[in-house]
Amino acid sequence: MPDKKSIVVLDVGTSKISCLIAQYNMETGIEIIGKGQSPSHGIKMGVVTDLEECAKSIELAVIEAENSAGIQVHNVFAGISGEHIATGTNLGKIEITNKSHKITQSDVDSVIRTAGGIELPRDRQVIHVIPRGYRIDGYNGVTNPVGMCGTSLEVDAYLVTGINMYLQTITSALEMTELTLEKDGYILSTIAAGEVVLKKEEKELGILLLDMGAGTTKIAAYKSGNLISCRSLPIGGDKITRDIALIFKIPLSEAEGLKISKGAAYPELLSGDEESEVMEAISFSESEAVNVQRKMLAEIIEARLVQIFEEIKLEIKNLNDQGIYLAGAILTGGTARLKDINHLASNTLQLRARVGKPAHIPGLNEWEGNPEFASVVGTLKMAAAKIKDQGESNVKNPALTVVSDIWEWIKQAC
Repeated sequence: MPDKKSIVVLDVGTSKISCLIAQYNMETGIEIIGKGQSPSHGIKMGVVTDLEECAKSIELAVIEAENSAGIQVHNVFAGISGEHIATGTNLGKIEITNKSHKITQSDVDSVIRTAGGIELPRDRQVIHVIPRGYRIDGYNGVTNPVGMCGTSLEVDAYLVTGINMYLQTITSALEMTELTLEKDGYILSTIAAGEVVLKKEEKELGILLLDMGAGTTKIAAYKSGNLISCRSLPIGGDKITRDIALIFKIPLSEAEGLKISKGAAYPELLSGDEESEVMEAISFSESEAVNVQRKMLAEIIEARLVQIFEEIKLEIKNLNDQGIYLAGAILTGGTARLKDINHLASNTLQLRARVGKPAHIPGLNEWEGNPEFASVVGTLKMAAAKIKDQGESNVKNPALTVVSDIWEWIKQAC
């Protein structure tokens, strides 16, 4: 029987913490055996602000997943985000010294590690090293150098780094739980979401991924099959909820419920019956109801989303100024569940837009097809790929996620 390895991942977000427990083996791939989630406390815009509260939220999500899976866990991969994340590029180079000068997977792993060995400020550490292309003896355009011959191998790598203090708070929160969890590694949730909602041809033509969470909107741009930029905006779905609560003078919980159940992003597409629909919401006094017209609710949502999309347009302009043009935009995350948000995005960004939903994995069940869970599903995929890489190359460095020859494997696992 194939050896099964347990994989546990957390997506630490502003509004919720999601946990998946899965089993993985080389023959059958990934099967999810446990799921859990809890409201997120002690986290603001992707950054831990209260360790104790964050630890309690993590513990609740993991316990629910453990009960679902029927096992106890101790090690987790943490999906992270936040404005402290920074990106850049670096070149790595090694000499091929074996007698045949044939390049091996070990050489590829080595040159990637070299690219990730860049000198950083003391307060930062590398999270991901993502190869964008290789050069053999000065010749460009190599996508997979294994088996080719040469005397030198170079890699152009995209680096993702994070501030030690913010990363350590996640680790400390894990350790503070009564489960005494340990970190297996960090995975940037933006990249993770992209691995389960983007198509290969979209990355090739040029695509903008918008991971729209409660506290932040994460942006990743792909061109010619490579990740070319990644950043985070400190604005998300929570702002929409607050707008609704302030304008109608209702509790945040009521505003969130209305947003999810009756909200729409593009008022022009509401039918006549929907425009005139009036809902009742509980006021702060709890002694009287507040009438909420659905069209007005949609207009409030639209106004805030347009503000977010206008910020995103600046990123698109910056890419255009560099001669980089995109074919479309993919929206994912909890905010992407809003009715007709793809139409508003397309109209505002002047790009074709669709909602990106996580692909099928055995055991995902009711979370399947929900953009809200794209990040945690992607984190699971990347964690499994990391375990696969470690098993094949026997490289064990949990602080450094080397994403090298895994893209085709991830595609096949979907």
